[in-house]
Amino acid sequence: MITSRNPHDPADVVGQWPEAGDAEVAAAVDRAAAAAGGWTATSAPARAAALTAAAAALEGRAATSRRPRCSPTGTRCPRPAPVRC
Repeated sequence: MITSRNPHDPADVVGQWPEAGDAEVAAAVDRAAAAAGGWTATSAPARAAALTAAAAALEGRAATSRRPRCSPTGTRCPRPAPVRC
């Protein structure tokens, strides 16, 4: 398990993810290589639209995720403004 900890308070676990083994890494590389041709053939406006949609989906997930603490007292950090291109 990969564990990310708050550097200010190492007892505060920010997140945990399963480690990827050789097979998972190889599969991810294979999927990326298989998708590269299609991505290269996709027009710039279509790629921009796909990345914008992915960013929106991540922002939506971030809204429901645990927000980092700015201090040991529990004060929350303000959310940064979304970046728009």
